Amino acid sequence: AAYDAVGAGAIVEPGAPGVARFLNVDLVPGVAVVTASLAPFRTDDAVSSRETMARVNELGGEALEMVLADPTLDTLGAAGEWFSEKLGLMTPQVRALVAEAKASGASRASQNMIGHAMHALVPAGKVEAVASALIRSGPRPAVNVFQIGGARAEVTSVGELRYPTTTRSVV
Repeated sequence: AAYDAVGAGAIVEPGAPGVARFLNVDLVPGVAVVTASLAPFRTDDAVSSRETMARVNELGGEALEMVLADPTLDTLGAAGEWFSEKLGLMTPQVRALVAEAKASGASRASQNMIGHAMHALVPAGKVEAVASALIRSGPRPAVNVFQIGGARAEVTSVGELRYPTTTRSVV
């Protein structure tokens, strides 16, 4: 498998199963990931230019170096925030969701790599407040809550992810 573990982290060497390498980061007990999605997004549309792909690769490499230097969940979240801001593709609606999540108690929040969605790292005790604030926000996104480290995830081939259902949809 390309990835077969419990937790969170970063791909440090991309590739097919048996080639890819994944770095797990240290977890903080009780931290959840709260996601908010506004609409489907075709990544191909955003990364069709060579210039954009070069920027994604450059910034992605720099973000990965941050995580390798300090493999913690907070650094992983900070690197995601940095990447999103530097790339500059965040829509005003996603930016508003990120701000709402942080204002409601998320420790870190950023745009999903590219797209009309965001994710936030939320400490125990603040999950309901963050999820509720996102649900009440103007864009009315689909909101989900994921517990980190509660179940094993396995990527068995490119495009195939298997994991037990540990998601709680809140809308």
